[in-house]
Formats: sequence, C-alpha cells, structure tokens
Amino acid sequence: MKTVPRNVQVVARDELAALGELPEELRVTLGDIAGVAREGLLALSVATGMSVMQAMFEAEVAAVAGPKGQHDPERSAVRHGTERGSVTLGGRRVPVTRPRARTVNGHEVPLPPDEAVWASAPDAAGELEALVAWSAESTVKLLSALRDFGPDRACWTWWGGSQSPQNSGAVARHQLQHVTVHAYDAQVTQGAAQPLPHEPALDGVDEFLSTSVAGTDGWPHEPADIRYHATDGRSWRLSLTDQGAQVTRLDASGAMNSDGASQDPGGVHASLQGTASELLLAFYGRVPVDSLEIGGDRRVFDQLLSWDPDA
Repeated sequence: MKTVPRNVQVVARDELAALGELPEELRVTLGDIAGVAREGLLALSVATGMSVMQAMFEAEVAAVAGPKGQHDPERSAVRHGTERGSVTLGGRRVPVTRPRARTVNGHEVPLPPDEAVWASAPDAAGELEALVAWSAESTVKLLSALRDFGPDRACWTWWGGSQSPQNSGAVARHQLQHVTVHAYDAQVTQGAAQPLPHEPALDGVDEFLSTSVAGTDGWPHEPADIRYHATDGRSWRLSLTDQGAQVTRLDASGAMNSDGASQDPGGVHASLQGTASELLLAFYGRVPVDSLEIGGDRRVFDQLLSWDPDA
C-alpha cells in the first residue's frame, strides 16, 4: 500500500483573523493543541521536521523515477525500496528511512545527501525556541504560497494517479492530516495519547483512501472489495482490480453485519471497522490493523499492506 508524508500550521487564537481566506480545515489553533504542546513542543517540532524531510525525500526520488502510482513504461529509473539512515535534528541523531532508486538496468541512482537538507536547522539540544522558530518560519512559507495561489491552483503533487486533485487545496488538506497525526505522535512521547479529533480524523480517512490508496496501478491478486466503516461517521468501499484501486464514498447509515459483510447489495470480501480516529491511526501505522474489528478474508489486508505498485 502506498504511503505518504508532510507539514504543519500552528497559530495563536488572536492571529486567526490575519489568516484571510485560508480553507477552514487548515486552521489549527494553538489552544487546540495546548495540552500536547505544553510538554511535548520539542517532540512536535521534531515530528514536523521529519514530516517535511519525508516530503523532500519523496520529491528527490520522484525527480528521477517519476510520480508514485503513475506507470511510465519509458522512465529510466524506478523506486527500489528504502534504506535506513539518520540526521541531526533538535540536537540529537534521529533515525530516518529514505527511498532508494535504481536505473532500469539495475544500477543505484545517487540521491542528494540527508545532511545538506538540514544545514540551517538548529542542532543544539537546548535551542528549543530556535527550533520552534525555524519550524514556524517553514510553516509561514507554506501558508504564504497557499494564500497567494488560492485553493484551485494546479500544482505538482506526488499523488498524480489518485482520486485526489492536483491543486493547492488538496495540498492544504493533506497538511492537516499530518498535523493531526503528528500531534498524536507528540502525545505518545509524553505517555498521554488521546483519540484524534473527530472532524479531522473523519476527513483524514477519506483523504488517505482517495490520495494514498486509490490509483491506476493494477491489483496483482484476485479482485477484491473492502469496506471501511467509521462507527462515528461514514463508510467507504475500496475496489481492487487489474484496472487499479477505486474508492467509493457510501452514506453514513451503512454499517456492517457481524460476519463482516456490508449491508450494501454488492457485498465485500473483507471489512475494517472502528472509529474514524482508530481507522486513520491504523492507516498511518500508529496502531495495528488487528486492533480494529476485521471481518471477512483477513488475507486481503495482508496483501494490501504488502502491496507496492512500483515494485
């Protein structure tokens, strides 16, 4: 299954008026995450930096191997798994996993070094204020670009073959999901993890399925349909065929039967049910899929989790 990376917006409540016409879902106030930020601000800042770095890694490999999820028979290089490394961030060495690429003839393609990306980042453990300021400056640059171009401006994204549009509004929406998940990461570092806020989590499930799962790469196994049901919201149907992965939004009333089959006429091969928070955390690998209610053929989820369309 395809994975993602990205960025954050944090503002004080008295600064909301200055945000202009930014999409409502992009406005995350400092008060909303104060409980996390009070003791976990450094962890949140490092998580933000890691998110930005993963986006840069993806851009590096996309520059030589093309956008993920878009098959190009004429490309000269392909993705080739990942490798472990580390960077200095927040005054300590932080482990990272970065993508690799190789030519179609099997030769490794060198990508830019990790450390060059972070040459300007604060590296003293006590420089918390400098680290937060650096993170905030990066966020302002993103917000300025989103304000300047509005939500409908076409732009490059890594999800070209998905069901999500390639525009600045979709980028803003994607950033919100990473704010939500990385705020949870910061809570985990403090031993005080809380369920994700309902609205961002519910939209996050929809965004993840449309952006990170849907695509035109052919499913290499027997055709399958999976139903995802948020017990506090709505449902989705994922259809996997040799033509690709297609997501369909279903109405909020459609729960699943006890045997895992959906109540819509077509039925499904497998199902996953939980709150929107639980679903989104499972999608991002923060909680195991087995911690949710699984119905039908469990092997379909194993196949989906191990599926790499670019392999």
